[in-house]
Amino acid sequence: MAFISFFIINFFASVYQGVNGFGFFLVAAPLALLFLDKFTVVISLTIISVLLNSFLIRKIHHPIHWNLLFPLLLASLVGMPFGLWLLTSASIEIIKIVAGSLAIIFVFLIVFQKSALHTNKFTTIIAGVVSGVLQTSIGMSGPPVVLLLAGSGKEKNDMRKTLVTYFLFLNFISLPFFFSSGEFTWAHTTISIFALPFCFLGAYIGNKISHKLSQKTYKILALVTVVITGLISIYSGLTG
Repeated sequence: MAFISFFIINFFASVYQGVNGFGFFLVAAPLALLFLDKFTVVISLTIISVLLNSFLIRKIHHPIHWNLLFPLLLASLVGMPFGLWLLTSASIEIIKIVAGSLAIIFVFLIVFQKSALHTNKFTTIIAGVVSGVLQTSIGMSGPPVVLLLAGSGKEKNDMRKTLVTYFLFLNFISLPFFFSSGEFTWAHTTISIFALPFCFLGAYIGNKISHKLSQKTYKILALVTVVITGLISIYSGLTG
C-alpha cells in the first residue's frame, strides 16, 4: 500500500513539475515522508527527477540559458556536502517540519511574487549554494533558484526550460554524494523504476496543461495544493 501511495504521489507531483518546471520534490517529498524513511524518499525522488526532467527537456521547446546555469551548478556543489550531513544527522521529524515549512513559505513567495532575488553574481552564488544544501538534505532544491529566476523577468516557458535543465544536472550530480554516504541501495533504484510510468504520464499531462491553463488560475491552485501538503508534513513531524 505504501508503494502504491508513492506512485500516486509521484504522478501528481509530476503533473505539477510539467506545468511549472519545478515543484516535483516540493509536492512529493512532504507526502512521501509520511510513510517512507528519509533516505528512500530523497534518493528515489532524486533518481526519478533525473529521468523526469530528461523527458521534459524534450517537451519544452525553448532555449537553455547556460550563462546562468553554469554558475548555479558550480555553487550548488559547495552546498551539497552540507546538505548530506544534515540528511544523515537530523531526525525524520525535523526533516518533515523543515520540508513542510519550506513548502509553504517558498511557494507562497513564488506564486504571489512577494519576494524575488535580483539576478547578479552574488545572488546567483547564494541561490546555488542554498539549493545544493536543500538538494542533498530534503530534496527541495527548487525554491532559491525559482526566486532567483523570478527576479530575472524571464518569460514563463524560458523559466520552465531553465529550471528543468538545472534540476536535471543538479540531481544527476547529487547521486555520487548519495553513493558515497553508504545509504544508497538497489531498493531505491527499483522503486524509482516502477514509479516512472506514473511520472512520465503526469509530466506529459502537466506540459499539456501549461499551454492552456492561465497563469493566475494556476498560481491559486498551486498555492492551495502545496500549502495543504506542507501543513500535513508539519503536523506529522510535530506529532511523530
